[in-house]
Amino acid sequence: FRHDTYEDYKKDRAPMPDDLVWQVPMIGEIAKLQGVPVILKEGYEADDVMATLAERFADKFDKVVIVTGDKDMFQLVGENVFVYDAYKDFEYDAEKVKEKLGVNPDRITDYLALVGDKVDGVPGVPGVGPKTALKLLEQYGDFKTALDKEDKLEERREIAELSYELVQLYKDVPIEITEDKLHRAEPDENALLKVYKELGFTSRIARMDDTTNEKIEVSKKGFSPKKGDPVSFLFADEEGQADIFNKRILASDGFTVAEISTEQTKKLLADKGYPKILWAAKPLLKEGYEIKGELLDIHLLAFIENSDLSLRTLERVLVDSAGRPMKDNADTCLQMHDTSFKYKKELENTGAWDVYEGIEVPLISVLAKMEERGVRLDTTYFGKLTDEWEGELNQLEDDIHSLAGSDFTIGSPKQLGKVLFEDLGLRPRKRTKTGYSTAASVLEEMRDEHEIIPKVLEWRAFSKLLGTYLRPLVGLVDVNSRIHTHFDQTGASTGRLSTYDPNLQNVPIRGDRGPMVRKGFVAAPGYKLISADYSQIELRVLAHIAEDVALSNIFSEGRDVHTETSMRLFGVEEADVTRDHRRMAKVVNYGILYGMGPFGFARRMGVTTEEASAFIERYFASFPQVSAWREKILIQAREKGYVSTIAGRIRRTPEIENRPDIAERATINAPIQGSAADIIKNAMLKVESDLTESKLNPGMLLQIHDELLFEVPEERVDEACGIVKRVMEQAWELSVPLEVDIGSGDNWAEAH
Repeated sequence: FRHDTYEDYKKDRAPMPDDLVWQVPMIGEIAKLQGVPVILKEGYEADDVMATLAERFADKFDKVVIVTGDKDMFQLVGENVFVYDAYKDFEYDAEKVKEKLGVNPDRITDYLALVGDKVDGVPGVPGVGPKTALKLLEQYGDFKTALDKEDKLEERREIAELSYELVQLYKDVPIEITEDKLHRAEPDENALLKVYKELGFTSRIARMDDTTNEKIEVSKKGFSPKKGDPVSFLFADEEGQADIFNKRILASDGFTVAEISTEQTKKLLADKGYPKILWAAKPLLKEGYEIKGELLDIHLLAFIENSDLSLRTLERVLVDSAGRPMKDNADTCLQMHDTSFKYKKELENTGAWDVYEGIEVPLISVLAKMEERGVRLDTTYFGKLTDEWEGELNQLEDDIHSLAGSDFTIGSPKQLGKVLFEDLGLRPRKRTKTGYSTAASVLEEMRDEHEIIPKVLEWRAFSKLLGTYLRPLVGLVDVNSRIHTHFDQTGASTGRLSTYDPNLQNVPIRGDRGPMVRKGFVAAPGYKLISADYSQIELRVLAHIAEDVALSNIFSEGRDVHTETSMRLFGVEEADVTRDHRRMAKVVNYGILYGMGPFGFARRMGVTTEEASAFIERYFASFPQVSAWREKILIQAREKGYVSTIAGRIRRTPEIENRPDIAERATINAPIQGSAADIIKNAMLKVESDLTESKLNPGMLLQIHDELLFEVPEERVDEACGIVKRVMEQAWELSVPLEVDIGSGDNWAEAH
């Protein structure tokens, strides 16, 4: 129907190759034989059919995944709707969509209407490119408002509205299908095998459990591998069993697979004479296994080779490496060997092997110990605080309902939007697919327009603290009132650690209530907590890697970097630097790290884009080597396809040409954040060693961004503080000093 609207729609698309035309019906037939539901609708594009299915069944399934590389489909991404690019093996949620195109999913239609789509023949608005489109949407909120208020667009209204109509997905395709028909059926293996043989699909045939497919015999008697030969460990479901692959016999007799007992497994893992190949070593260490000698942890290897790929399971890593699924456990063991050594070679080629071998592998055992130690919670305190805050939350709800003139579910964006923008008549800022936007950024902008707004924001903050920390954490403590988080070395693409079950990285610290939550994390009787926090580590890293003389001198001479930046940006003496000057200088200092542009600065600083641009120019005039480094790192990203940290950790930059505005920000930030991660991880290794040697137990408990939390005997607090501060400040030799703020107390709030 889009061709009826615009005859040039997709006119430049090359016709389907003749060789593919006759294959299309066969593809559908094979899909049906595989048990995959096939849905065809005459007169509609596949995009609209997928959009209709996603819209209709989003609330029927926990997760809806649209497999496509088409950016048009980003407009469908929502709370449980994702787009998966199979070619790149990358899944997009709302955050990833924003990172790629610069707008949230609910604004993809607006964005594409402005910039057009050459592939589909969507004209877009002449003279409006990606940067201008983002600027317009940031300024006006949405396409229709921009069209009404921007003179340049008004002149091109007709073509703009046409483009909007062309890119908007149609979600009401008349499809008669029920939920049960969407589930995959059992494949017709006999029919599939016949078709595969007719077509010569040998690899497909190999994947099927066909009687003609030769099986690898698995020995039940164990085996004695030759010293020095690598051994793959695949831990099976059966208790005390492990499949083992030994490469020694590969050249002549194929290879040997044996099922061995727990005791045999422990013996092999603890023998330095064999390189060990496995997936995720930390759980084994926590189960009491000892691992000595070279370790090839495929999970870590895959992450360090490309930290942006979503390869979260052994199966996905091996399929990505081999280009095919594994046939059985023996095949898996073989591929584990090939994959691990392939990754090792790639890391050696990029210089990232030292990060794996020197930082990440030694850190596994440190993190395992930290997880076992846990941190103590004062459950009585949390209980009292919960009761107190729930009372305040109930009062807030009553106040909000009174101001609204009716009862409604405050946590429902749809109901809240109706109250604010229809019942109370406030001016809407943005719209989503389901109604008015009530995002925090929108409400912050409206804070002074009605007294209900700050109360809603406070209610949200209260609800999050109660729902994320106070209520659930108490239920997670063990018999010793300690809570045990899990550290993930592969959770952040920059190389920083993340935590889960529960996530303690985001325990609040600022505001009136953040310290009240941290007060509930306590030392055991007879012990104290120590908090050690790197001061402005990312800015110090920037001074070092950019080799900027002026910025380095500030840190070397112990001056305040935000005050010094204020003096340069505003042309004032130190005595005349105001609190507002320093706040804005801080935004600039950290914004530079994240590749923020004039629009982002303007929004954060509350100034015009012209003023923000002037601040950036003055910053680079004051710190010229920083500007030169930024240009240099972008050139490196384009030439090599990755950027590196001070330790050699790499982050690949595949989008640097396709989406430079987004990718450049990540490229500039990666060496900074990644280097900070290298430093604190190196510090953790050295601190753990020194505290253990000094018998200062239990020792290190948590790592939270640039902060480390310890628990030590109270009579040895000063000694422990001295060790921690010395080791952390000497963790890496930079051209500027590393500085650590350290404190101690009975609870986390006091220590910090």
